[in-house]
Amino acid sequence: MARDENLAKYSQIYEKAGLSTLRFISPFTGHTRSLKNGRDVSGVIENLRNVLAPADARLALHLFSMNAIYTLCALNLQYPKLDVLGRTDGIIFDSCPVLFDATSPQSFITLANTLAKALLQNASLVDKVKFHLWKTYFQLGVRVFILEQAIRTMLGTRLSDFTPYHYLRDHPQLPRLMSFIYSDRDFICPPRTIQQFHEAMAQNGKQVDVLRLTDSDHVEHFKKYPAEYTAAVHRFLSSLERL
Repeated sequence: MARDENLAKYSQIYEKAGLSTLRFISPFTGHTRSLKNGRDVSGVIENLRNVLAPADARLALHLFSMNAIYTLCALNLQYPKLDVLGRTDGIIFDSCPVLFDATSPQSFITLANTLAKALLQNASLVDKVKFHLWKTYFQLGVRVFILEQAIRTMLGTRLSDFTPYHYLRDHPQLPRLMSFIYSDRDFICPPRTIQQFHEAMAQNGKQVDVLRLTDSDHVEHFKKYPAEYTAAVHRFLSSLERL
């Protein structure tokens, strides 16, 4: 989970451009495949209501990884009256969105092992055993999700009711302006389905800007390439002004 000081450096780019920012990290609500209830977004609702109180208030979203994608789905489905997507003019996608497939269990193991390096350095043996049990359980859950996704495809069921990737890809209220920042080196959210997503958006007439890097890690693109990342955000802001 991201810490606020990590998010603050991104907010500063927008604040220097004269925009107000609202930072939010949504807690994981447990192993659930529900698009509506996969994240606890209650902590940001009052702030969002205040931001959107003026009738002419508009949003620009900057989303990090799949946690943010699930958060956006939860916001839209739990609080439809806020009309978050309908009042959004543009979205920056950092390291997302991805479609979970046969390669995803290994990606989750990579993510878990990355977290473990920091969290388990001084952990007790009991905590280490608990972590490995959780990792096995989570990996199994991902495999079940992928299997269910395949069955739904065979049965002709709409995947936009099941996966966050398809929910957003097929949503009629996605804004016209989109920016994608991702890397070929990202082993947690690999680039293949991110590329497929933004290509589909371009084919649907969206205005798409892409910064595809070769050697930065998951959500570490700004850290390694601050000038290029900042330039991408500035292009996004300039395009917003022209809408």
